[in-house]
Amino acid sequence: LRKEIMRELCASEPPIYQETIKMLLSLKDYKLGVVTSSARSDVEPVLHSAGILQCFDALVFGEHVERHKPAADPYLLIGIKLGIKTGPVFEDSEAGIVSAKEAGFTVIPVADPQQLSSIVYQALGDTNHLLC
Repeated sequence: LRKEIMRELCASEPPIYQETIKMLLSLKDYKLGVVTSSARSDVEPVLHSAGILQCFDALVFGEHVERHKPAADPYLLIGIKLGIKTGPVFEDSEAGIVSAKEAGFTVIPVADPQQLSSIVYQALGDTNHLLC
C-alpha cells in the first residue's frame, strides 16, 4: 500500500527539478537513456507526468536485467538499445558509477541532483544553456 501511495504521489507531482526538465527538453540532438534498478511501473509514470518520457531513446528498468548495478549489465543493455559502446553517463550512486565504468562508459558523478543540468551542460561544453 505504501509503495502504491508513493507511486501515485510521484506521478501527480514529479520529484524532478524544473531545471532538469528544461535541460532534458533542450537535448533533442542527443541520444538519451535512463538506467535504473527501479521498476518500470514506478518510474515511467513519473517521467510521463514530468513531460519528459519522450526525451529518452531507450530505458532500462530493474526487470530488464538479472544482475543490477553495480554489475555492468544495465549499462551494457542501454548501450545495445542506444546503439552505442561508450559515452557520458551521469550517475548519482556508487553502484551506478561502478556499473557504468565496468560497461565502458565515461562516468560523471552527480552528488547533488539539483546540479544535474549545469553538470550536463558543462560536460557537453554548452555554456550558452547553463541554468542558474
